[in-house]
Amino acid sequence: MKTIFLKVNICLATLFTNFNSIGQDEEEKPLKNSLNLMYSPAMNILGMNPSSSTADGNKYLSSSHNSIGVIGFHFDHQMTPRFLLGVDLFYNSTSSRGDLVNNFSGEVKSANYTNSRLRVMTRFSRTIVTNIPNFEMYFGGGIGFNQRFRNFHVENVRQPSSSRPSHFSIPICMRMYYGLRYTI
Repeated sequence: MKTIFLKVNICLATLFTNFNSIGQDEEEKPLKNSLNLMYSPAMNILGMNPSSSTADGNKYLSSSHNSIGVIGFHFDHQMTPRFLLGVDLFYNSTSSRGDLVNNFSGEVKSANYTNSRLRVMTRFSRTIVTNIPNFEMYFGGGIGFNQRFRNFHVENVRQPSSSRPSHFSIPICMRMYYGLRYTI
């Protein structure tokens, strides 16, 4: 499936790309900045496990799960007519309610777990000139930091980090993107 998607994108790029050197047949346009707001209401299913072990060996069993999705901003500053430099900021939060089962005594207590994630990245993008007016393709990437904020409450009492459900996190984030833009 990935191979088909890649082949379709390569065909689109070849069909619509203007291979003239940059600046040819283009009028001089003023450089601009852009600020965009993004929201993805989809649940972050990778952020929570229905059951996971805590660092002290107990078992957390999730019975309900909700998420605010991903909220993001990105700011672009046009350095040249075809190169943009900017900043991405993404935030998402997931929470769940469930039970904490003590492995030794079998005691069950109500528990709440919240996992919030903040990502800040510097980004770049390169615009590709096309033969269709007001239509352009772009590709780019970004690199930055990834920070998680986790809270675990058992019987409405905040627990130390050793009692939280185990969660693997890398402090560095990266992204690559490709897109099509039509300006009205």
